[in-house]
Amino acid sequence: MGVLAIIFGDRVSRALGELAANSISRGMGFAMFTGGIITLLGILSRRALSMTLGMGFMALGLGIYSVGVILGLGLGGMVAAPVALIAAIASVRQAVSIAQVAEVNGDH
Repeated sequence: MGVLAIIFGDRVSRALGELAANSISRGMGFAMFTGGIITLLGILSRRALSMTLGMGFMALGLGIYSVGVILGLGLGGMVAAPVALIAAIASVRQAVSIAQVAEVNGDH
């Protein structure tokens, strides 16, 4: 979804299209795409800092999406928005857990 949002802007989501949020859609896409790539690279290289940073970017993108869905669709977004928000919160929590384990193990 991140790459599609970068390419298509507000046309990638009906909710964000309702808000005419072209630059916000691209920012969301950039955060999701960048976060996914950085997280994947962190997993492959076993670098806790990269995984944590990537998950933070993904949480930002999911948070933007969640707010956009509520603002753009109102009650119609009450299914998608909580799912995205829960995923954002889970990403932040996972990033915190990874950072704590890395700190204990001395692996930054």
